[in-house]
Amino acid sequence: MLYFFAACKKDSIIAPLDMGYAYFPLNLGHTILYEADSVRYSLDANDSMHIRKVKFQVQDVIKTTFYDNSNRLTYVFERSKRMNDTASWEPWKICTANLLEDALHWKEDNYTYVNLAFPIKSQKHWNGNSYNILGESEFTYTDIHIPYAYKNISTDSSLTVIQQDEVNGLETNWKEEKYAKHTGLIHQEMIHYEKDLNTGNLTGGFEFRMKAIQSTN
Repeated sequence: MLYFFAACKKDSIIAPLDMGYAYFPLNLGHTILYEADSVRYSLDANDSMHIRKVKFQVQDVIKTTFYDNSNRLTYVFERSKRMNDTASWEPWKICTANLLEDALHWKEDNYTYVNLAFPIKSQKHWNGNSYNILGESEFTYTDIHIPYAYKNISTDSSLTVIQQDEVNGLETNWKEEKYAKHTGLIHQEMIHYEKDLNTGNLTGGFEFRMKAIQSTN
């Protein structure tokens, strides 16, 4: 007697592609508190270097939304700052964000930047200045989907975006941002050094850093 067995093949289930939108959550009321510091370098008339350091706090709050001229849902961030924990918050600037299918557009100081490109992939490159007049600037993902912890911020998935990395005889320019899933921007660093072409000595410039220490909603 012969037995025949029919093999049943189940349809394979393909998991949906994780685009990475969770790296920039957009919930009304979402608040991030940062510690920040800035350093300014300048030469006086006697070529003596003056260094001015300031520490303060920054707070970003998603306050409202509207539809822009392209009918895109736009989120409004109110950025405030204060000198310490006991000082009152002072308005600093208004920023906006548009979360599109393939990119996050961030507008600050009247310039629109492509801060994130989707889907998130290691070593992915794109022109972060494609929507402004500042000239082409290659943004690159590094260290994607890695754990991160600092004070009250902890996540199993963070990523780094290198936004500028330029060194020449006259200048050094560096800009980096880090994002965490379900939190958003958790770290920003900007460095600009001006140098003497002959000696390489520092003649001016600045450093700015801010790191998230708390996030709500």
